[in-house]
Amino acid sequence: MKVRELMRALFVPALAVSALFAALTFLSAFAQSTDAPEWLRFLLERLELREERTIGTWFQSLLFIAAGAGWYLIGRSPETGLKRASREYLRFCAVVMLFLSADEILAIHEYLGYRLEVDAGLGRNTPLYGMGFTWVLIYIPLALTALVFLSLVYRRLIRHLPNCGPRRRARRMLTLTWALFIFVSGAEMLEAAIWYEGFKAYLLPCFEETMELALLMTIWRLNLVIAEARGL
Repeated sequence: MKVRELMRALFVPALAVSALFAALTFLSAFAQSTDAPEWLRFLLERLELREERTIGTWFQSLLFIAAGAGWYLIGRSPETGLKRASREYLRFCAVVMLFLSADEILAIHEYLGYRLEVDAGLGRNTPLYGMGFTWVLIYIPLALTALVFLSLVYRRLIRHLPNCGPRRRARRMLTLTWALFIFVSGAEMLEAAIWYEGFKAYLLPCFEETMELALLMTIWRLNLVIAEARGL
């Protein structure tokens, strides 16, 4: 079985499981805000996406690997018409996805944010201090820069696809990728602002995590469209 065939076979099951974990995350938030039984809240907290080291985040870490696998597949193939530098960049992004997969489980970004707050004094005397929220100051600019360069690579890939059907689908997926990235980034910053004001956000993280799953699945689908059109 070729890699693209495996990606195709796993896509719909992964989409269904993503929807399940998204629903469990909303259900967990609802349980926390009501008088739900303690055992139910405990169970849902081990399944949802908002907390680190849960079954939901383990699954999410696998989606990072799946998205990165698509970049590696495209980056290793000279038939795509990309220059070597562009292919190397895609392979580099695939390696970054491995790091982000580990980060999703180990909460490296929260630790980096915590060290930035403690060592640099950012957020001192605010409700955010010591919570690690300043990781967004590191990750979001880096992610934005990476996505800009990825978009340039994708534009060349899409332009050289053999027929107009895959080109239209790939363009739609790329536009959706940008929309979801903007939503996820904005939700992260809005959540930090809510905490800064001394409040706690319950539903916003649920939407943010759901859109993050959608973002990863969209990247997976975008890479699959290109791989199938090119016969990689």
